[in-house]
Amino acid sequence: MADQMPETPDAHSPDSNPVPQLSQTTNPHDEHKNSGKYPQYVMRPLKAIKTVFLFVVGWLDTNDGAVTAVATLVIAALTFFYVLYARAQWHVMDRQLTEMRSSGKQTDQLIYLYQKQVEQLHMQLESFRKVEGAYIGTGQPQGGIASNEVAIALENYGRIPSPRVWIYPHIYRFTSKDHQIIYTKDYTYGGDQTEVPPGTGRYGVRLPLELKEGEAERLQTGSEIMWLAVSFKYDDGFGNVSDMKGTCFVYNPKHPAVWDACPTSDFSHLPK
Repeated sequence: MADQMPETPDAHSPDSNPVPQLSQTTNPHDEHKNSGKYPQYVMRPLKAIKTVFLFVVGWLDTNDGAVTAVATLVIAALTFFYVLYARAQWHVMDRQLTEMRSSGKQTDQLIYLYQKQVEQLHMQLESFRKVEGAYIGTGQPQGGIASNEVAIALENYGRIPSPRVWIYPHIYRFTSKDHQIIYTKDYTYGGDQTEVPPGTGRYGVRLPLELKEGEAERLQTGSEIMWLAVSFKYDDGFGNVSDMKGTCFVYNPKHPAVWDACPTSDFSHLPK
């Protein structure tokens, strides 16, 4: 029995060469139908939200008293917690204010104690300055009409040198009867570089008297009077410059030291 061979398609048969199928094209009419469903997709969620909203409103309207009670309880609870919070804040602020007041009192006490310490230190410095500082004065004038000059000695009674001394001598001669001025002259000595160490007789100035002929005799007889005034100021060694000080001497040939203190008053102005 002969084997059957599989049939081969005929080249001229319509099924022998399958025609490729074209891709499907979209019908414009179908697109229009699909686009008409878009509003439905949008409205469905909105309708659901509307349903829920109406349900909530209806429930609230039905249970108005319960909602009010719950809201009242919630408000009361919030008020209670706010009161607790405000009270706690008030306690904190009150404690801080108390601490600030206490700190302020302590600060005032510290300032007061500091001021007292400063005052005590100032008093101690003043006492030390007066005891240890320089103290300048003038000694007894030396010389007279015979030498036609006079020497003024500066004396430091303190314990440290005075770095600066200013000296202003003044010489006056006038008649004893009517106090008519015959001669007057001012001098200036010393300054920033004038240092006077402690002790006496270490520093002084000499002044010319410039006596004219016959004046020495008139001074001896007392018809003329000669005054020697000395003004001065000095540094006490601590940077403090003293007030202007002064002294006055009068030439008196009858005095053992020749120079005597100037008269200050005749006391005629004092009440009886």
